[in-house]
Amino acid sequence: MRTGGMPGNGDIPVIEFNNLGKTDAFILQTCIVLKASKIAPAKRYPAHFIIEHDPGTTISAGTEINVRGKKSPVALHETEITAIQTGEAHLWASGYIKFVDWFDIERTEPFMFRWVVKREAADIERRTGFLPYQT
Repeated sequence: MRTGGMPGNGDIPVIEFNNLGKTDAFILQTCIVLKASKIAPAKRYPAHFIIEHDPGTTISAGTEINVRGKKSPVALHETEITAIQTGEAHLWASGYIKFVDWFDIERTEPFMFRWVVKREAADIERRTGFLPYQT
């Protein structure tokens, strides 16, 4: 996810997945959902956000791959944008990557990030943008 200004309408979410393992991983599905809310959203993944990958889509050991959202550009209402900018709500990016590892074991790794507005960033390592959120 970009770490400059807040994602705007029409932006396509992109997540960078790193294979920190010692063997290749074969991607089956990915999903990225963006939502504006005060609290962390439930982990629900509507079918229209799920991307089925071609067999053989591989993340080699020690490398990374960028995964785009499925034709799901950011579409925030003006009231949601204002709520995020004033701190009344947060922008959440959640989803998962489903893959098969070298041992033919299917795994699903979920993720959740929360957009941090600049005024909050001083409390969180002075970074701005999407930061990991532990549930």
